[in-house]
Amino acid sequence: MHILDNIYVWQLFRRLLNDIFSLYSKRISAIKSLGINDQMSVLEVGCGTGEFARMTRGRYLGIDMNNQYINYAKKLYGNDPLKQFLREDLTKTKLPKSEFDVVLLIDFTHHVSDEDLNHIFKELNTLNFEHIVIYDPVKQSSNNLWGRMLIFLDRGKYIRSEENQNKLIANHFKVKKIKKLHLMGVECICVLACPQIKA
Repeated sequence: MHILDNIYVWQLFRRLLNDIFSLYSKRISAIKSLGINDQMSVLEVGCGTGEFARMTRGRYLGIDMNNQYINYAKKLYGNDPLKQFLREDLTKTKLPKSEFDVVLLIDFTHHVSDEDLNHIFKELNTLNFEHIVIYDPVKQSSNNLWGRMLIFLDRGKYIRSEENQNKLIANHFKVKKIKKLHLMGVECICVLACPQIKA
């Protein structure tokens, strides 16, 4: 078990990252700059403790396979009937059929193998949504020692090159915009896409 799997350690770590570096606030700003607004209904895959549920005043469904994270999110948002959280392993189950304005995958894909990610992307394409935003770190430039160190410490085992990440996404979705970002010295990409038109 990784130390950040402990819910209280994770929340403290997250709070520090945001208080010192505005890490999560900057992610939200980057996503909003793509046209995502607080009136949209949101499905978030890999929602963790529901940090990004605050992005919308509309309907929100967060899904994560970590039971501790889901229980924490349910307690945090327990009084808000528009916020729902499910504990599911999306590599082994079907998504609930529903309509959403936007699907979010924030800091998620680098925790999932190509095979499982292809499965999840195919499953997402069975839903009715307008936009998908995929925000993740990528392999760091060789001269970015700080970014490389932070990626080494990350729990995700599937950090992809920018090219491979974009290719995986483009195999399943129509890419509309790609933003390259440096947050806390880590090179990331934020991809806005929409479902592929089904024949």
